[in-house]
Amino acid sequence: MLKHDLISRQDLKRVLNLLKTLQMRKKEIRFGAIAMEKGYLTKSVLQLALEEQKSDLMNKRKPRRIGDILVETGFFTLAQRDEILESQNRLKKDDAVAPDPIPDQAQGKDQDDQDWDLPTAVPQENRAKPDADEAPTEKEQPAAEPEKPAMMEPVILDGGVILQISSDFYAAFLTKTKDFESSLTVEDLKNSLTEHDIIYGVAVDELIQGFLKSKGFKTKAFRVAKGDAPVEGKDARVEFFFNTDHLKAGGIDKEGNIDFKDRGEIPLVQEGTVLAEKTPPVKAKNGTNIYGEEIMAAPERDIALKYSKGTKLSEDGLKILATVTGYPKFTLSEVVFVHEEYEVDGDVDYETGHVEYPGNVIIKGCIKSGFKVDANDVTAHELDGGIVNAEGDLIINGGINESTVYAKGNVTAKFIHKSTILCMGNIMVEKEIVDSTLESYGALRAFSGKVISSQVNSKMGIFVRNVGSETSSPCIFRIGQDPFMEKELKKNQEQKDQIQKEIDKIKEKQAGLEEEHRKVQQAITEYAHIQDRAQLNQREVSDRLSTIEADPEKADDAKTLKEAMKKLTADAHEAEVKLDESFDVSEKLETSIDQLNRKVDIEQQKIDDLGVERKNLIKLMKSSPANPVVEVINAMMPGTAVIGKHSEKRLTEMIRNANIREMPVKMEDGSDMGMYEIRVMNR
Repeated sequence: MLKHDLISRQDLKRVLNLLKTLQMRKKEIRFGAIAMEKGYLTKSVLQLALEEQKSDLMNKRKPRRIGDILVETGFFTLAQRDEILESQNRLKKDDAVAPDPIPDQAQGKDQDDQDWDLPTAVPQENRAKPDADEAPTEKEQPAAEPEKPAMMEPVILDGGVILQISSDFYAAFLTKTKDFESSLTVEDLKNSLTEHDIIYGVAVDELIQGFLKSKGFKTKAFRVAKGDAPVEGKDARVEFFFNTDHLKAGGIDKEGNIDFKDRGEIPLVQEGTVLAEKTPPVKAKNGTNIYGEEIMAAPERDIALKYSKGTKLSEDGLKILATVTGYPKFTLSEVVFVHEEYEVDGDVDYETGHVEYPGNVIIKGCIKSGFKVDANDVTAHELDGGIVNAEGDLIINGGINESTVYAKGNVTAKFIHKSTILCMGNIMVEKEIVDSTLESYGALRAFSGKVISSQVNSKMGIFVRNVGSETSSPCIFRIGQDPFMEKELKKNQEQKDQIQKEIDKIKEKQAGLEEEHRKVQQAITEYAHIQDRAQLNQREVSDRLSTIEADPEKADDAKTLKEAMKKLTADAHEAEVKLDESFDVSEKLETSIDQLNRKVDIEQQKIDDLGVERKNLIKLMKSSPANPVVEVINAMMPGTAVIGKHSEKRLTEMIRNANIREMPVKMEDGSDMGMYEIRVMNR
């Protein structure tokens, strides 16, 4: 079956384990039948033992044999157990022991006790309700002897019985003293337990009766109560089926040269592709100790699947699926997108206007001066005076000239002239960087290029071939600092503040509409009362008019009543019209209030997403320690300033093939002085 892939190894193992369990269960039932035939136990006791064994299996513990359970609970001697095991050819060498006497024939030797060797006691006054995360959980035990909990100070019960309670309050044990009273009943013992507040998980009467009648349990213990430890839940988890790393760099070969044709491993996905799958949380289960106190388990944590354009949730709500063919992206606010590509055949200029697209943009020409491109990944032939805002990478096959760039990914170009670059990833340049300002959370990599008259601030280091020239103004390099994240966190807070202001405006407008709605509802009540009163008066006038209308002597009264009826009819009609108008106004106000509520929810979700983004930005900052280094492959001209987080240095002479790093100043004994310096070393 394995050969033909009809079943996996794991499933085959499960089937074999199930068969093994069923075979063992069959032998155990036969064991019980033999014991009943010999008169060693009753059917009800056998059923209890089988239930205990079943509990072992259900709780993923190593199942005990029926005979061992019966010995532990005092219903069997080792001799009785081994006699039946031997008849079934199941007696192992390690099982065989010197036979114990049958209870009614015993002369001085105790019946075998339950295997509870109690450890040293701890003082009773130390009793405290255990924390949920300290409570033991029931797991399958290894072959080695499991660690037993510490015990509280023993207590002597009436009838010559010693009570000991585990320090975690999940078990109570009984042993007999030399003064044990054989007249003690099950009810007496249960009353003693109740007096000590032991009310949960108490053993069934048959087991307690077995303890009382047994001649054992003088050195070993009988577990008379067992609590349920809390069961920890499992947090939800999400598996992504595409690369979620924002800063994965690509496009540089082993020699440090940029391959502009290599766009890296960009995973194109088809419609219907599963992008992420959630494993739901497993609910935690609270425990209960022997005092009946509920012990809270640590709650499980759920995770919301967040998705946006180009994606949808599966029917079961556990998968994110692509709804278009494109490129998946995972944002810092933990939202999954799929970006389709938009192509511009020529330049971005007056013919195309600004380009805003929520996916990837490929521009076969140049982004001209004054024009903006706002997209995810942006690829263009040249960037000449344009402005690019990229949520992902920016790849310029040619150069960047007199332009402004913001990118949350990497920036790649042949050269950079008179431009400002701010990016979260690495800046990779093949040739020169001139008269520019570059700031990145990553590194500057210009292994074959040169930097002239520029300011560079890179948290993860600066790696260049040449720096400066004899005629240019000196460069300023800042290392080990984090300009991008500082600005991102500031921008994040500004966005949150702006959205909160918008929410406050909406709520202010909403409060006005709700007050107006309250007044309209009050008017509806008044108009309804007027209408009801007018209709009631109409019926009264109509009744009176019907009694006098035929009487000529009461013609004047009839005329007066008719005029009153006419006015009441007009009043009722007017109230009905105003009532209808008020209902229309009320309905429109309710619709407007609902719309504002939805707007608040949308804006609040934006704030929540920004909060997640902020958390991830801070997490990224903490997980990526700075690399305060400048590596120069060839030459760095004098006048170049290298500024670290704690110190700075301006070169007074040209250096070659150097490694410049901010380092702590050491004392003679090697300890730190609490000071830093910029140190120049050979590469």
